[in-house]
Formats: sequence, C-alpha cells, structure tokens
Amino acid sequence: MDAEQRSVFQGIVYYYRENMVNCRYQVTLKDAVDGALLQQALDAARAKAPYYFQKPVWEKKLLHLEPSDAPCPVRQGSAKPEFPDENGFTVALSYEGKVVCFDWFHFLADGRGIAPFMTMVLQFYCNLRYGTAFEGRTLETDPAYDIEDILAKYPESQVANDMQRPVVQTFEETPTCCRVRLEKAGLVDAALRCGVKPFSTLTALLCKAVRAYLDKDEVLYSYSTDARDALGAPNALYNCVASFQRKLPLTADAPLAEAWAWTRT
Repeated sequence: MDAEQRSVFQGIVYYYRENMVNCRYQVTLKDAVDGALLQQALDAARAKAPYYFQKPVWEKKLLHLEPSDAPCPVRQGSAKPEFPDENGFTVALSYEGKVVCFDWFHFLADGRGIAPFMTMVLQFYCNLRYGTAFEGRTLETDPAYDIEDILAKYPESQVANDMQRPVVQTFEETPTCCRVRLEKAGLVDAALRCGVKPFSTLTALLCKAVRAYLDKDEVLYSYSTDARDALGAPNALYNCVASFQRKLPLTADAPLAEAWAWTRT
C-alpha cells in the first residue's frame, strides 16, 4: 500500500456505527425446513463455535464482545431481525418454507468469517434430517490483531475519506448500456504488461467504460478486500475487511493507459 491509495481500514479498525451493516445469506433446501431440527442443529453448532454467540458490550466509548449463555431461538419467517436482538446477539437464524436465512451484523464477522458457521449448521441439520455423517470441527479463531500496531505501520489509513457519504443518486433517463467483454487470459496478459494486478486492470477498464457517462477526466473509486493474509490471521472468524479509495486519472499518460488501449483491440 501507499499513501496515494488512501487506504482506510474501516473493517480492520472497525467501529460500531449507528447505520449498521446487517448481512444475510439465504440457502434454499430441497424440502421444507423442519424448525425443530434446525434448532437442534443450531444448538449443536453453538457448542463448537462459541465465537458467534457473543454480545456487544459498551465500556465508555469502546465496544467489545463478551460471551453469553442466553438462548438463541430459531425464528419462523423471513423478516430481518434487529441487532442486537432481545438476547443481545448479533447473529440470527430463521426459516420459511424451503429457505434458511442466516442474518448477522457486520461488526461480528464478514462473509468469509460467517461461512464456516453457516456450513456447520447446515451439515448438522442434514445429519438430523437425512442421516448424513458430517463431523463438524470446532471453529477456533486467530488471536486479535494489535490495532495500534496497524495504525503505526500504515499511517495513511487515518487519512480522511468520503466512503461513508451517501451514494449520489443519478437522475432518471433512458439507460445506456456499455458492454465490456473480458477474457481471463487477456486480462492477466494486460496486467502483466502494465506491471499491475489483474484487479487494477479490471478497475481501469470499468472506469474507462463510465468515463463518457460521468464526463470526467478523473474517477474516484472505492473497493474492499479480505485482509487476513496481510494481518497474518488466515483463520480469523472476526471481520477482516479493509477498504480502499483511489483517484484514477483517465488521461493519455495515465499509468494504466496501456490497459485501456488493450480494450480497443
């Protein structure tokens, strides 16, 4: 990373904000869900994955998670829960018809962090409903990282940004379609010629595609990525999303001009 990228660790140095980011995964099963068996599966998974059954606790201006032994009932219906719920949890399980819904607050985990727990619950449910024999290993998370150490190592992460501002709404007009056809091999080749990662080349292509629509010579774009490897915490269940913001010039002498030229071939 460099200062130009204006990296913003809104996931690594995560904070509890009023506008909570609630997430949901939905899984459709082949048969109607048995609520009683789903509750048994959840209870069995809880014994092997205690991390997810913690409640947020305020201590002055800091928020941390503490273990809780409160019940976590499976709900019937697809209505999204409020977090923390009545028992203080930031994860919830519900069902309707053939659909199982996993809801959670992003403060607890990101998508990669919740996936092992969701998989375990479904495996235990299949064991009970269909006689399968999934074992379900105990889910242990890597130790917490040192936030102060990260801030000292990446001082640019404290640069002000506008990623939390509401998205600007565009006015209604006849939609204009701009199709960009990509092949993986071609994208990788173009990235190697420019000395950048394929994602950077893809971003350049997309920025170029919207240039005419925006009528700008510079595009400000933001993206997020999984930072587990950078943190040295490959088995972290907690949130490890790092967000970045960068200005990309769309002039002839731009660093990725060769990649843009490749789109015209």
